[in-house]
Amino acid sequence: MEPLQLPVTPISNQDLDPETFPHKRDPFDTVVTFAYTFDGYAHYGMEQCAALANNALSTFYHSNVLPTNLDTLRACLFFEARRWTLYKQEPDNKGLIYMHALIDRIKKKVQEVQQNAGI
Repeated sequence: MEPLQLPVTPISNQDLDPETFPHKRDPFDTVVTFAYTFDGYAHYGMEQCAALANNALSTFYHSNVLPTNLDTLRACLFFEARRWTLYKQEPDNKGLIYMHALIDRIKKKVQEVQQNAGI
């Protein structure tokens, strides 16, 4: 698997469309493309993004809890996509489960914001 190059066209939180989010059956490249619409390194810095993402991954594996902040969720997804593309392989089952849990939570957060805004 050839790593995607950054940047993919960024998408702001306000412009996310839950109808276009990757589905669990989509190829991993689709997940990576979506993840790269938020550059966690640019937003948090490489070290802080890595720390956030590694902490979130550990918390998820130990207690099935995800971050609640939309930017943090997107940064974690970005970091996981970078992690696996740098490994030059697709995620194992645990990795896929985690990444799709992030996508599902991002989608839910976006839908909540849209409902509260009356969109």
